[in-house]
Amino acid sequence: MENGPGRLVSLADFKFVEYFFSGKNEGGNKLDFSSFKRDKNGDITLKHSELISLIYK
Repeated sequence: MENGPGRLVSLADFKFVEYFFSGKNEGGNKLDFSSFKRDKNGDITLKHSELISLIYK
């Protein structure tokens, strides 16, 4: 089951995680969270589509 269900995959294998934690998108530009609404604690909750557009734009 090399590629099937139950296969353990490290998050480190995904470039997406590297981009997010580096604070830069795929193009090497700084991630810009300014257009996202913050809650009363200052946290931002992103939908999957928003996160993808942030990283891969």
